[in-house]
Amino acid sequence: MKARVAKDILLIGHSFIYLAALVSLYWQIPGMKYLSFCGLDSEFHGCRFIPESVEFIKRLYGEKGLVPVASKLSCDRLSCRSFRNGINILPLVTNFFCIAPSYALQVIVLFGIALDSISIMSELARNAITYLVLFIIYSTAIQVGDVFLWFQWDTLLIESGAICILIAPLPFVGSSPADNVSLYLMRWLLFRLMYSSGVVKLTSHCPLWWDLAATKGMFPRFQRLVTYLGTAMSAVLITSTLYFFIRCFNIGIDGFKIVSSIAFSKQQFEEFVEESTVWLLYIGVIGFTTEVIAATVRMTGLYGRPEVIVEGSYEPNGPWIMFEFYSKPGRLDERPRFVLPHQPRLDWQMWFAALGSYQNNPFFLSLIYHLLRNNSEVTYLMKKYPFEAKLPNFIRANLYLYHYTNFNEKSGWTKDYWRRDFQEEYMPSVTREDTGLSNYLHRNGFVLEEQFRLQNQDFALESKLQTLHNFVRTLNPTTFVDSVILAHAVLFIVYMKFKQLTFVTVQ
Repeated sequence: MKARVAKDILLIGHSFIYLAALVSLYWQIPGMKYLSFCGLDSEFHGCRFIPESVEFIKRLYGEKGLVPVASKLSCDRLSCRSFRNGINILPLVTNFFCIAPSYALQVIVLFGIALDSISIMSELARNAITYLVLFIIYSTAIQVGDVFLWFQWDTLLIESGAICILIAPLPFVGSSPADNVSLYLMRWLLFRLMYSSGVVKLTSHCPLWWDLAATKGMFPRFQRLVTYLGTAMSAVLITSTLYFFIRCFNIGIDGFKIVSSIAFSKQQFEEFVEESTVWLLYIGVIGFTTEVIAATVRMTGLYGRPEVIVEGSYEPNGPWIMFEFYSKPGRLDERPRFVLPHQPRLDWQMWFAALGSYQNNPFFLSLIYHLLRNNSEVTYLMKKYPFEAKLPNFIRANLYLYHYTNFNEKSGWTKDYWRRDFQEEYMPSVTREDTGLSNYLHRNGFVLEEQFRLQNQDFALESKLQTLHNFVRTLNPTTFVDSVILAHAVLFIVYMKFKQLTFVTVQ
């Protein structure tokens, strides 16, 4: 009985997680139209890529997103096929409906949302086949999503989704005696996640983690999309929800302060990790016959949050006007948004771009190209496009280090949420006439010159899909995602109450 309750909670919970992921992704598809394809040995301000054949570029469908999804397929006038190994049903859907790849991706995601809704409302639909289809749908999105779907939680959703296929019963068969075994797989996954998340912080030898002072810089630095809660959390002296073993920490009271420190040495910790890892590996092999995958995270300094600020101007010497993104920090006086469970993937990827250079982030160059031209398929992903009346002639990018503002006992909180320090020029100014930028993007498949059509292409279906998405994109993305999830939650509660009432009446 306990196993069945736990199984139902896991399956329903995963259905809601899939719903949030797919609804958020659907709102962003036309703007992304993925992805980061780098094909030939070409250069733009120092960009270099591994040589590959790019003959297929000439046969792709022209789409106007940041990085076209068509660059992940090899297409001619009759059909499309994938040139990457992995689970990818996008070519199948493209060929079946005779529509462009970006519209095919919308069809796949919409079908996933519909199937997900049914699985939330119907117990019969919460079966292995349903979760297999959802797994295939999200795997397809990851296959063509590249850098915008290369996050740890995307991989975690795929792995937990695969376990849900084993947890869910087969259609019309019911629960399996092996429920406890499949549930143990999920427990093992959660344990690996929590264990590795904690270990990598201490193995980094970062003094802030060892001094238990990481919260001073943790929230502004490593929150990819900061929220107003981060400001408050950064002021909290102790957040000890994960410190289960109090004996491992020296905790004392010094006046009105609670002080703490780690009660073991680095050598003791390394010996513990080395010994425990061996035993955990044995447990994993014996229990599940699968390998333990541990990601190594290179920790960087926690002193501030790097942000790339993109600015446009009509003149080479300014004045410069900032492009405002939907949720990433920009203006110092703008309150951080709370957007979860929606994930603005462009804003998220900009955080990673700030950790490197534009030469290593081709999507950033594609973004600059479209901002120079006010391409609505891209600019709708942002908060506001400041050059509606006249296109900018120049765009540049600078790197700043953002910090939360501090509370002053005399004056209280300042009107600004952030303060920032200039670090360096991130990208020199470019213009619309910059042939180096446009040639680089054309050669590498980010901007497609020709728009080929499939034979017997269904333009009517594409038009209906476009109309639907045009309506959706008029809504605030956070409100849209929250509303869909809240509606499903309310309907689920009403359904369960009605089911319970019907059961009592029958008795």
